[in-house]
Amino acid sequence: MQHTRLLESCSLGTDRKDVMEVRTLTEGWAQALQRGVADVCALYASGATFHPTYMNRFITDASGVREYFEFFVPQRPVVHILKSSQSRLADHAILHTGTYKIELGPCNCRDLVHARFTFVWQLLSAEWQITHHHSSESP
Repeated sequence: MQHTRLLESCSLGTDRKDVMEVRTLTEGWAQALQRGVADVCALYASGATFHPTYMNRFITDASGVREYFEFFVPQRPVVHILKSSQSRLADHAILHTGTYKIELGPCNCRDLVHARFTFVWQLLSAEWQITHHHSSESP
């Protein structure tokens, strides 16, 4: 996937350019939700861990990620990042955390959910993949 290669040659720091590039990875995840289950699941590493917004389960494998998105994607989610920050965890690992709003449901009756998120993006086999994702509805 083209957007997962975005940071491949980038030496991550804390400048504004790096923040925008990390945000682009997460925005690519939000766009993948519009394309379907296979596209969004392809962004997760095979051993990714995941605390999803709408399932009371800690997911630790690709089949669990797929199961969740088979439930979630048909709700036609549209995700808008509201505020975020990033931290470099290692040369090829980035923490992206913040808040987003999620629109769900049919066009004539959308629900709006405000949620917190954390993504850990890691460069694996020349692709930026999600190795951890936590999303929870804001109180």
